[in-house]
Amino acid sequence: MLAQTYFQNNDFANCTKASNEAINAYEKDGQRPPESLYQLLTACATKQNNQSAYVAALERLTSAYPKPENWANLLHQVAAKPGFPDSRLGLDIFRLQAATGGLTKADQYVEFALQASLPAEAKAVPDKGYA
Repeated sequence: MLAQTYFQNNDFANCTKASNEAINAYEKDGQRPPESLYQLLTACATKQNNQSAYVAALERLTSAYPKPENWANLLHQVAAKPGFPDSRLGLDIFRLQAATGGLTKADQYVEFALQASLPAEAKAVPDKGYA
């Protein structure tokens, strides 16, 4: 509740500190921290326009709560890095999106199939997309 109060008062530095302390306390007790604490970390980083802190918080969130939407956000951050996409790495991003449930649109499956370098993979991608 302390972290949420800091957030509501636009005190993002203290919100980040309180959220991290709470997460560490849960982990020390062998418990899984609530997802809301990780979400507060990502929100604080966004409000502070701190991209590196946002990605770090998103990594922690995805590690603790590997939901498709968390993976999608994290993979989007990887793909948005300067100098990306390298064609090999772009294909790996598509593979990770497929494995984590992140491919949801027909054009994503088409692009993945076009980049697939293995014939069996190139065939399997559209088949999965049609399904």
